[in-house]
Amino acid sequence: MDAAKVTADGYAFTPNYMTKDVAAGAYVLNAAGSSYEVTTAATAGVPFRPYFTAVSGGVKEHGGARFIAFNQIRESLGHDEDPSEPDDSLDGELKITSKHSRIIVKSGLNEETTVRIVNVGGSVINSFTIQPGEVVETHVAAGVYLVNQTKIAVK
Repeated sequence: MDAAKVTADGYAFTPNYMTKDVAAGAYVLNAAGSSYEVTTAATAGVPFRPYFTAVSGGVKEHGGARFIAFNQIRESLGHDEDPSEPDDSLDGELKITSKHSRIIVKSGLNEETTVRIVNVGGSVINSFTIQPGEVVETHVAAGVYLVNQTKIAVK
C-alpha cells in the first residue's frame, strides 16, 4: 500500500515507509538525508526513502542542476549565528535557523503560535507553542525538516 502522495508544480512527493522499487527518473533522498538524487535506471529495493516523480511537464533546469520547488515552502540552509543576539528584523515573523544539530526558532510575533517540526517522512518530531520574543531550540539528528512550512537542513 502506497502512502499518500502530495502533488505540486508538476511533481508528486511520496513518503516511503517500506522497501520499494523506484522507476528511472525519480528523485530519491540520498542515504545521508542531505539531498535528492535522480535515478538513472530503475532501482530495486529502495528502503525507507521518500522520493519525487514528475507527473506532468519537464524538470526545471538551472545552471545544469535540477530543482523541484514547491511554491509554498521557503528554503533555509541554516546560519552560524548566535540565537541570543538581538535581531531587529523579527517584527511579525518567526525566524527559523539551524546550528550544530539544533533547530532554532525565534518569535518576533505579537501573539503565541504553534510550531511543528516534521521530518521528510511526514512524522512530527516536535510540536510546541512559542511565546512572543521567545527562542526555542530543539535538538534533532542531521537531515532535512519542515518547520511551519519552512524547509531547513540540519548538519
